[in-house]
Amino acid sequence: MGTTAMQFLKIPVGARSVAMGGHTLTADEEATIVHANPAGLAAVPDYQYSFSHAELFWEFRHEYLAAVFPFQGHGSMGLSANILTTGAIDGADIQSDLTGDFYGNFMAFGISYGRYLLRKRLSAGLRADFLYGQIEEVPSTGYAVSLGGAYHFLNEYQLGLTYKNLS
Repeated sequence: MGTTAMQFLKIPVGARSVAMGGHTLTADEEATIVHANPAGLAAVPDYQYSFSHAELFWEFRHEYLAAVFPFQGHGSMGLSANILTTGAIDGADIQSDLTGDFYGNFMAFGISYGRYLLRKRLSAGLRADFLYGQIEEVPSTGYAVSLGGAYHFLNEYQLGLTYKNLS
């Protein structure tokens, strides 16, 4: 994980993204594209939703929910919730004496928009997330913005670029 806040935002969502190590910027034409690249919302053809649940190490649980709402000829909007909760974690003081259990909860609630530009050759998207984290009794809040783009060429290839979780 690391020493910076909100590292759970790096956990990939969706079977395809997990199988590709979280490196899907253009491959998904489903609701999980909200997490990978908001520009991909332009390619989602119909209303879609996605829910995933993962039991991770040490009783960590990851939940992801996304829904996409296309507007004919005007792009698509996406809503998402990304949640990581922990089981009991042993607390200890500086002398390594146990102080009791504590828990952590981390959440990101997002709204996204993506649309085609330049005769469906280029798509662009934006996601804004409200972030909340709590370890034991100490909460924190913040925001993050993600920008994405995709270039479509030769009728079957795409090149994607994202700047994720800028805050």
